Amino acid sequence: MNRIASILVISLLFLAGCGSSDEPDDNRQAELNLAKQRWAQNKPDYYRYDFNLACFCMVSGNFDISVLDGEYVLARDNLIDGLDNQVPEELKHLLMSIDESFNLLQDAINNNAHVYEVSYDSQYGYPVSATLDIAENIADDEYFFGYEITETGEAFNILDNISEWNLVNFTTIVGVAPIQYGTEITLSFDLDNNTISGSAGCNSYSGDMSITGDQLTVSQIVSTEVYCMEPDGVMDQENNFLGGLSGMHTISFSSYQLSLVLGADAGMLFIPEGKQVEQSLSILSHRKSCDVVEVGQLLCLVVLDGQNTETNFADPIIGFYPKWGFNYEIVVQALDLPYSLVTIGDYETDYYHQVTVSEMEDDVGTLYRDETFLVTENSFTETSVVGTYKLIDETRFTCSAEVSCDNLLTLYQSASSVDLTFRYTGIEDTPLELVALTTN
Repeated sequence: MNRIASILVISLLFLAGCGSSDEPDDNRQAELNLAKQRWAQNKPDYYRYDFNLACFCMVSGNFDISVLDGEYVLARDNLIDGLDNQVPEELKHLLMSIDESFNLLQDAINNNAHVYEVSYDSQYGYPVSATLDIAENIADDEYFFGYEITETGEAFNILDNISEWNLVNFTTIVGVAPIQYGTEITLSFDLDNNTISGSAGCNSYSGDMSITGDQLTVSQIVSTEVYCMEPDGVMDQENNFLGGLSGMHTISFSSYQLSLVLGADAGMLFIPEGKQVEQSLSILSHRKSCDVVEVGQLLCLVVLDGQNTETNFADPIIGFYPKWGFNYEIVVQALDLPYSLVTIGDYETDYYHQVTVSEMEDDVGTLYRDETFLVTENSFTETSVVGTYKLIDETRFTCSAEVSCDNLLTLYQSASSVDLTFRYTGIEDTPLELVALTTN
């Protein structure tokens, strides 16, 4: 239950404890039951609605919300100017879904709210308007909310919510590759005329499209005929994009992301215009053990923040493959995806490598110490080469004469963490040598 609903329920329970003994109103209950039944039977796969809220709370206003398969996809504040007005991060969890509103109204009926005035939509059953005054003698507990569905349809109708999609990466048989640094590829849908258009990185293009279920078919693509010299490779990328865009794709949505999958090994990922932010990262030559709740034990990149302080960086950077012993200055594209499909308020950021500004190797013999290296069953594994082991990130290492590695593989059974030090060897296949190991 969200915070607004929780506050209302607390007020309702307070009212119930003040001596009200009347039975819940049967007419109110019958109307609510009918409304819930209509909503359960007629709720669309995709719908977009305006949510109006007025109360003595911090989230009063008018919000434009899109829902796909029962879960939030987009949420915007209608009172703020802009193409795609995000609800502020700290307020997103306060928005109340249509399903949650039924729970709130049920609580109000159960606890005999002093004022209970509700009208329901005749087709879908959602509350068009609801006015609640929880207790007659308590000030500032009046509450008004209402919904108006403005769009319904198949899942692909959400494409109309976004005026322009930006390509983030290509998926090929060899993996995921971001678009070239300094280029922009866009895609716009015109569902009324069944056409697409955009920029392919150098030239403008347009084409015909049709959508059936989760299948998008693109054909008859035409483009302008400018030849761009920079950045290097931009024309090859453009040809790959236009060639990959033509044909039949499986289309899917995940939060703000739009995926087009062509066959088993090819695809493209788009996000709405304005959701990418370039960031510069200073990545140091060593890694440190870290524990990420959702994933488990990892070796995190170590970055320097604005205060020149070392911090762990747990998120993967797609298209970037750093090596121990090398310091990097890179530019990444950070994708701000503020709404997950699970709950409004979840947050995730995806990072894509754009360009490596500099790369500098450490001196042979440089030491890397991790005083609290987390030990799990997969922290150290043996390789096919005798005396050679590898870390959980697949980096290979050997043991110095001062360190006994006989029990290294079973160390997790008796220690939760160790204090270890690696020495940089400069050897490509085995860049590390374990020179100190102490059980904590």
